[in-house]
Amino acid sequence: MRRFLIATLLVAALGLSACGTSDTASAPAAAPTSAPLPATAAPTAPASAITITNVWARPAAMGGTADAKPTDAMAGAKPTDAMAGAKPTDAMAGGMASDMGGANGAMYLTISNSGGAPDRLLKVVGDIAKSIELHTVIKNGDVMQMRPVEAVDVPANGSVELKPGSFHVMLIGLNRDLKLGDTFEMTLQFEKAGPIKVQAVVKQPE
Repeated sequence: MRRFLIATLLVAALGLSACGTSDTASAPAAAPTSAPLPATAAPTAPASAITITNVWARPAAMGGTADAKPTDAMAGAKPTDAMAGAKPTDAMAGGMASDMGGANGAMYLTISNSGGAPDRLLKVVGDIAKSIELHTVIKNGDVMQMRPVEAVDVPANGSVELKPGSFHVMLIGLNRDLKLGDTFEMTLQFEKAGPIKVQAVVKQPE
C-alpha cells in the first residue's frame, strides 16, 4: 500500500511538470524592441554663387560740386536730354541738386556669378540717399542719356561690371556728403541669391 501511494505521488508530480513545460512553450515570445531611426539632418542652404567686388562711389557734396573733376559736370543729372552732347559718363559726383533735396551720387561694382544659372540684380537699398535706382547710359544718336532699368542681368558662369558710362546705381537725394575715404553700407537684392550686403568706399575714378 505504501509503495502504491509513492508511485501515485510520482505520477502526479510528473504530470504537473509536463503541464508547466507545455504552458511555458506555448507562451508568445516578446516582440523585439526596434532600434530608433537615425535623425535626418536638416538640409543646408546652398552657398550663393554671387560675389560682389570693387564696390565704390564718387565723391559728392550735398551743397554742390565737391572733389569732382570738370568732366564730372553731369554729376547728379537726372535722366533727361539735358545730357545732350556729354561724354558717356554718369559722373554723378555731387553736381546738380536733386529734386528730393541734396545732390545725387553714383555707386559702381562688379558682380560675378560662378553658378550654372543666370541671376538678376533687382534693386539696391540703403539709407545713403532718399531714392536708389538702377540706371544705364544709352546713346540716342549723338546724345548720351541716362535711363532707369528694372534689373541688371548677371549671366551664368560670368560677370557684369557696373561702371561709369554703363550700368550703375543712382543715389538720388543724398542724405550726407560723400567724402574721399568714407564708407557706407548697401544691400543688393538678387532674384535668386537674395539679399547681399556690401560696403562701398568713396574714391575718385581711376
